[in-house]
Amino acid sequence: MGERNVFAVIVFLFAIMANQGHAQDAAPADTHHCHRKVFPVDTQYIERDVNRMMVEYFIDNRGYSFELKSSANNGNYLVRWTPNVAGVHGFRFSYRSLTIGVGFKLPLSEFNARNYGNTDYSNLTVAFNKPKIALLGSWRRYRGMVDLNSPDYMPPYAYYKQADLTAGSLTLKGSYIFSPERFSYKAAYIYTERQLRSAGSWLLSGAFNLSRLRGDSSMVPAPIRSNFGENGGLQEIQRLYLGMGGGYAHTFVYQHFQLSLLLNLGLALQPMRYYLMQSSRWQAANQISLYSDLGASFSYNRPQWYIALQGQVFNDGFRIDDNISGNTSQLWFSFKVGWRPLAPAFVRRGEDFFFHTLQKLNPFKNKKK
Repeated sequence: MGERNVFAVIVFLFAIMANQGHAQDAAPADTHHCHRKVFPVDTQYIERDVNRMMVEYFIDNRGYSFELKSSANNGNYLVRWTPNVAGVHGFRFSYRSLTIGVGFKLPLSEFNARNYGNTDYSNLTVAFNKPKIALLGSWRRYRGMVDLNSPDYMPPYAYYKQADLTAGSLTLKGSYIFSPERFSYKAAYIYTERQLRSAGSWLLSGAFNLSRLRGDSSMVPAPIRSNFGENGGLQEIQRLYLGMGGGYAHTFVYQHFQLSLLLNLGLALQPMRYYLMQSSRWQAANQISLYSDLGASFSYNRPQWYIALQGQVFNDGFRIDDNISGNTSQLWFSFKVGWRPLAPAFVRRGEDFFFHTLQKLNPFKNKKK
């Protein structure tokens, strides 16, 4: 899909939205057949329509990088691996509490792929959101990377590429919202609701991440491998990240414009192990570090459609030994166009069946005496 087709998709979505009009009648009553508790919210602050679903097209710019630093041999050497992913396009679908998103990478130009290599990319996200609880799970995989620090040791205009270097990540993030009556996490970052007045909430948050970076050979480029000492044969790193903390989120509202800011801080436990080729053995390292989560969203949010810009910064460092340290960072920006039509009957019936099945299987369900 080329750039013209991408813009054609966006124009098509805008045409659909325009046909929906800009006015909205009072939200219809819940048409679901299963009895369920509805969390009460202040309708002067939050607008919710349980009969609507969300369909979204997004364009992401994911700035993932993995750095290794060495002070061995009285030097200061840096490797900065990053995938060659100019942009990720995809779709998200949401109904009531469940959101599913799939992303894919567009083909690169011949010049880009020849100079910076080609990266295979896969991504799946699943979110579950209730007024008091926000959960986000994601799986992400990159295969094929380029060292952006290559100009320090390669000929001019040449970059060191490693097609077999693969990064995989499984992440689960959660937040507990202390003031869900007036602050909507869904309106701020999922866009299935609307925040009508400015409001905020304190948060209790946590993050779990299981990641692996592995190559068929050493992940330290051959021209500078000797500068990393006995760790020059580093082939694989496996890390577990457990973070816990708290913070605050706030949405500022002016007419249909929304600006949402989020900051969480805490501590993280990072057990890890790494494999050295020359000794053919695994070694372990553990540390405690700062847990931080910073997010922002700016949107124009109409009753039946929205346009949004969203960004998030995640950064965590680690240390292998006295000479080798590393850092994983993600600077993520996303452009989103979404539409909230009435959910078709088959979607509502399917959700009714799913919810009714969960009710039957719930061992903690209160029984009438």
